[in-house]
Amino acid sequence: MSRESDPPLTARQLEILELMSKGLSNPDIARLLGLSQNTVKTHISNLLQTLGVSNRTEASVWFEDYRHQQQAHIQPLPVFVADNCPPELLSCLMCFEFLSLCPSAQPPTSGFYLDCPGDSGRLMQIQQGTSSLIHSFARAEVDSSQSRQRLAAQLFDKLLGIRVRQPTASHEDAIQTLLQIEYRLRSREAGTLREALETLSPMLSAFPDWSLPKSFYVLVAYAAWQEGAVSQLPPAANLINHAQQALHLAPQSAYAQLAFAAAALLMGQLPVALAHTEQAINANPMLESGLFFRAQVLALCGLYPQALAAYEQYELLYPQGQSTGRLLVGRAVTHFLAGQLDEAKSHILQAIPYRHSVQAGLCMMLVSIAEQQEDAAGLTLAREQLAQQLSDPAMLPRLMALLQRVLPPTSFQQFRQSLLRAGVSLPEPLPEQA
Repeated sequence: MSRESDPPLTARQLEILELMSKGLSNPDIARLLGLSQNTVKTHISNLLQTLGVSNRTEASVWFEDYRHQQQAHIQPLPVFVADNCPPELLSCLMCFEFLSLCPSAQPPTSGFYLDCPGDSGRLMQIQQGTSSLIHSFARAEVDSSQSRQRLAAQLFDKLLGIRVRQPTASHEDAIQTLLQIEYRLRSREAGTLREALETLSPMLSAFPDWSLPKSFYVLVAYAAWQEGAVSQLPPAANLINHAQQALHLAPQSAYAQLAFAAAALLMGQLPVALAHTEQAINANPMLESGLFFRAQVLALCGLYPQALAAYEQYELLYPQGQSTGRLLVGRAVTHFLAGQLDEAKSHILQAIPYRHSVQAGLCMMLVSIAEQQEDAAGLTLAREQLAQQLSDPAMLPRLMALLQRVLPPTSFQQFRQSLLRAGVSLPEPLPEQA
């Protein structure tokens, strides 16, 4: 299906399509989005008509094709920034390592440019000599640091895929590849993460003196293992070596700092992971993966109020994180580790329909909660749900290995013991933490 002929859809319509593609019923969609069932029914009826399809299955096929095209065809574009754009906004935008800003007095013949006449601002795109408005904003939005950061995040989403500044032309193809991998890292879908890992492996030897491929390899490997895209993590020594090299080559790089933080987390060095995550955020206050990772590490360090506040900051800058269920999972884990079991259960039940790749882990938490609360009926239901998720015999060992790697030892042992008391058969702990 050609993307050029697709009808324009709103963010809400795309959100409903995504939930439909996951097999959710109208009542489930209404509950998750806070809408009435009649409103959802009307939305779906209008969607079927707009897309020219006859049923939900065809609409789901359309959405999967749409999502694949969105991920597969990210074309780098040059950026032009008009001289009258507020310097504070330019500073926020320059935090992105994948952003090249080119101040000039004349608009380009093609690409994007920012223009800020008077009290308004515009992100424009030029194609074949014709300008079109991509995003508009008020100059007042750059008055505070928080609003500048949020606006910069919105503009960066519009500009995703632009050309990176690199000194040699030999990097051009690799840059385009990394841009696509950065997008896939955000999407965190198992299939695309596997592809990204396979793509990055030969780049490590092809560009031995370039920090970004090494950083991305560590971050994608960690995400792929976390999301169940691979059954085993690459050797820890390998990841640590790449993270150290990336940091040595580019100590000011937010991605290098974050890669080193991920490697430290996998080694159980939580204070080191938190320190380098903070350095990554300082280098790039808008780094999506860094903002989310910081909230995760804060929770693992036992700083639960700070972790929840970090998730709120992430949601403010990246509201689409809510529609993917990542925020629900993050908050669920935070409440669970804090012993706030009712709050954890509420978030888990909301997250399960979204996050297919982590449903087994969520069901394990439900089992543990039911056991701790001595809820016999809830325990029976949670064990049935968990059994359905563990049809792959490799799933449980992978999950327990992941949890043992990232959880503090005491938290891991408490979680493991609650599952054993609930009657869940578990593999033996890894030797280094047995």
